[in-house]
Amino acid sequence: MLLAIDIGNTNIVVGGIANDQIVFEARIATDPIKTSDQYAAEIKSILALFQTDLKEIDDSIISSVVPPVFNSVRTGIIKLTHKEPIVVGPGIKTGLNIQMDDPASVGSDLIVAAVAAVQDYQPPLIIIDMGTATTVCAIGRGNTYLGGVVIPGIRVSADSLTHSTALLHTLCVYLLQEQNLHATARQLFIHRNTLVYRLQRIRTLLQLDLDDAAVRNVLRTGCILLEYYQGAF
Repeated sequence: MLLAIDIGNTNIVVGGIANDQIVFEARIATDPIKTSDQYAAEIKSILALFQTDLKEIDDSIISSVVPPVFNSVRTGIIKLTHKEPIVVGPGIKTGLNIQMDDPASVGSDLIVAAVAAVQDYQPPLIIIDMGTATTVCAIGRGNTYLGGVVIPGIRVSADSLTHSTALLHTLCVYLLQEQNLHATARQLFIHRNTLVYRLQRIRTLLQLDLDDAAVRNVLRTGCILLEYYQGAF
């Protein structure tokens, strides 16, 4: 069995894979304060929860976007399995043709998402991973990694605006009105200049380019989800 570890900013996903099937999947909180012994104990508890003996682990692999946590998890796995885990990074063969000036700069989370996608779908593809950060990447024919972007996730973006409900409301109406200033101002019952001012504040807070179609599409999706869970804008 392959023990797969995905270290994210919020959660660490622990999975077991055997015969090309996911045997189990669990999550633990990402915490830079925890030691390797604590991570080893938590992973061991997960294995016991799913009735998996340590002797069944043939190998392990780690993907991480949180450098301060990586070494603790890696050391914890070594203590459990007495084997060095594979690390997703420069030099590992993924089957992707990374067309970037600096292939080593591509995050391991983008790489593993792309590898997983091309296993089930035929390129060209656009992959959107909506986690703590939202990542968008493009895969061309021949499994060619063309590039990607990392922007604040929906929750992070919403938290940045919740101290000013008017800004969040303004952003969502603006996006759902297809960036039409007149229609947005009319729906919000505000002057056009007030709308322009709010949009400038939003750009400053989020540090995002609202003129970028890919950014707008991701934010619009977030607004639709907020509308669904919290009520109509």
